[in-house]
Amino acid sequence: MNDPYPTIPIWRTVMTAYRQGIGALFRDGALFRYFIYASLLSLLTYGINLYRAQLLLSRSAHDPTPGYLLASNVVGALLYSAFAAAICPFAFAMHRKILLGETPA
Repeated sequence: MNDPYPTIPIWRTVMTAYRQGIGALFRDGALFRYFIYASLLSLLTYGINLYRAQLLLSRSAHDPTPGYLLASNVVGALLYSAFAAAICPFAFAMHRKILLGETPA
């Protein structure tokens, strides 16, 4: 078979990427601290979102008002924005560490 495209070993590439990412995370104290901060903020956001979902389910039995549903959706959007604010900068720092060798300040 004359295949014009090279075969890329997907799983080996994925394993190498994880190995490099975890290695960069544990070799650099600043990056590890940043990971801990982002993880804690993400877990807090996730916990608040679960609590909010539980409240919404308990209120749904009592026919919630449109204002309550709107407020609940706004709170959900804010929580997901906080989650993105926690994870996106960490992802950028991780990529810069692996690709450029830079440590986050």
